[in-house]
Amino acid sequence: MLTITKTTHYITTAEAAKIIGISPDRVCKLVRAGRLTRIGHNVFDKAEVNAFALIPRKPGRKVKDHE
Repeated sequence: MLTITKTTHYITTAEAAKIIGISPDRVCKLVRAGRLTRIGHNVFDKAEVNAFALIPRKPGRKVKDHE
């Protein structure tokens, strides 16, 4: 019997950073914040990274209110 499995493509932190358009250090910060999931050491699911890259975000830092 033939079993068909879903093919998962894995990418590195550097590749994830390039897809999202941020630095590798920022990718690590997103992992620590729980916004991206790392599969293994320095390994990400490409489909998850592509989905994250499609989320609209404003560039730059958040503006702080100075009272």
